[in-house]
Amino acid sequence: MINFEDLKTRSIVLIGSVLSIALVGLILFISSGNPRWNLAWAFLGVLLLCTLAGSAVISPVLMRERMGSPWRKPGLKKWDLLILYTIQMLWAAALFVAGLEMRFGWSDNVPLAIPAIASIVFLAGFSFSIWAMNSNPFFSTIVRLQGDSHTVAVSGPYCYVRHPGYVGMIIYMAAQPLMLGSYLALIPTVIIVLLFILRTGLEDRTLRGELPGYIEYAGRVTYRLLPWVW
Repeated sequence: MINFEDLKTRSIVLIGSVLSIALVGLILFISSGNPRWNLAWAFLGVLLLCTLAGSAVISPVLMRERMGSPWRKPGLKKWDLLILYTIQMLWAAALFVAGLEMRFGWSDNVPLAIPAIASIVFLAGFSFSIWAMNSNPFFSTIVRLQGDSHTVAVSGPYCYVRHPGYVGMIIYMAAQPLMLGSYLALIPTVIIVLLFILRTGLEDRTLRGELPGYIEYAGRVTYRLLPWVW
């Protein structure tokens, strides 16, 4: 039987995501001055593919948690909102820099194999994030506890690292500049990665102090992002 509420949620998220991709295209083509930029179109195609796949497999419950303005959600941490918006601005800056690099020919000698490999890495990172989302019924875009029913996620990739969602995000964010054939866009992207690492540490500290059972879980799964490293 069709669940019209879930269908409505998926439709709203899909429309919002497609509009976001259109905005990404606008940034790329305005900064590059070239609407025939093939790598940009390929990049947008990969984003659209991932959007369609995500809207099909992500739970509508998770979608509803990720909808709406984050600053209106109860339990929001102000530091997390600051980090989140800084990451978004740096991401837009990276896209703009990639466009400028294309406009002025600063990276004309990038082999096509690099964007191709980066696209595969992007898809791997995105897939890992989706796995994390579907393994954690309390997955959210912001750091917050979702009431007394909030429990520790222990299945799927959470068996190996405590923050697999960030692992996937770091992988696919790091791949994006190279998908566009840009080396200079790696500069703001490195800052984004560092902010994700900072956010991981702050979230881990929050969960240790506020989520029952998390300290015991952290004792079993000892690595935050990278097994045998950190």
